[in-house]
Amino acid sequence: MRKNINMKTIKHIIISLTGTIPIIGLTREAPVTSTLPWSGVRATTVEKVSDFQRIITDVIGWVQLFFFIVATLMIVLAAWGFLNSGGEAEKTKEARTKVIYAVVAIAVALIAGGVDSLVDTFVN
Repeated sequence: MRKNINMKTIKHIIISLTGTIPIIGLTREAPVTSTLPWSGVRATTVEKVSDFQRIITDVIGWVQLFFFIVATLMIVLAAWGFLNSGGEAEKTKEARTKVIYAVVAIAVALIAGGVDSLVDTFVN
């Protein structure tokens, strides 16, 4: 028996992936400092403005990648919706909405790339 994947399932998958991106980006280990009174606490590696810029650039890169992946997935699902709509207005409208969401995701990813250069301009 085949189970249909609906938009609610896709939204749950996207939300789950969104929650894992910060975990992936924060896996860098900082050196352990012996001056802290409790064990297991790691010091930050941010010592200069350029370190902060590097972190921002990394986060923006992850955000861009995520939005490009989501946009690609939405375009594929929209194409599938158009192919399986059979001329029904409701299914065609839903597929068209997915294409709009994909375009918005691509625009957000491109804007996120511009934030990096904007921050660099103001800091330097």
